[in-house]
Amino acid sequence: MVLAGLKMGLTKGEITAMTWAHVDWEREQRFVEEQVRRSRSTGKLVVEDLKTDGSERYVPIHSTMMCFLRDEFVAPIAI
Repeated sequence: MVLAGLKMGLTKGEITAMTWAHVDWEREQRFVEEQVRRSRSTGKLVVEDLKTDGSERYVPIHSTMMCFLRDEFVAPIAI
């Protein structure tokens, strides 16, 4: 998580909201469109869109981070 923040310039909410679907494996970038935050009313974690549409962006994934993600990714098995 720290590596993603340092190498990709993401907030902890943006890192926490990251899913495999957000990773563009060919271009080695990540689409940032959501964040995780704690609800003030319930205290629970919620996934929500970023505050503005202008905040949505593609972020290059550092080579060190790509190696880590490739090692962790398990492709679904077709049956």
